[in-house]
Amino acid sequence: NFAKLTHHKNLFLPTNAIPYLTLGTIIKSTVFSNNYYICIQQKCDSVRIHNEERKFLFLPLSVVETDKQFQIVTPENVKLSLNKRSYSIRTIKFIGNESDGVVKAVQQEGRYIFSQVYNEKEDEQFEWVLDLKDLHSQRIVAEYASLLSRVGLDESEWLRRGGTN
Repeated sequence: NFAKLTHHKNLFLPTNAIPYLTLGTIIKSTVFSNNYYICIQQKCDSVRIHNEERKFLFLPLSVVETDKQFQIVTPENVKLSLNKRSYSIRTIKFIGNESDGVVKAVQQEGRYIFSQVYNEKEDEQFEWVLDLKDLHSQRIVAEYASLLSRVGLDESEWLRRGGTN
């Protein structure tokens, strides 16, 4: 409960506030029940998109058992671990709301749902789970960016050993 209090932004929002997609939004696939994602799109790229298509960046979150390390707990007490591998990133295209310029969820049967642009009835949709507080979200992006900026060279063995026989 303390982790939720210190990490979840939406605990203090009014119950009638409609979620929108931005940095730190966690969503869950409606097709694949254990597929969770965290939005790492910066806030400035999540606004002023009036009726435009925009690809949003997401890192996958894995559901973990109680004895393994995790970084996020959902309101339903599902424990999630962040996958920071560069090849795991996912882009999903959404369309911004005409009036607000953000990608807003639509309430369906008591849940908030985000629909991707190329959505057909059988396509994957995404249920809003929670929004992380800003500093926790920014830390995730900073850690991910630091992994992307590492220099990975394939040195020859002779050079790597310093030119010795």
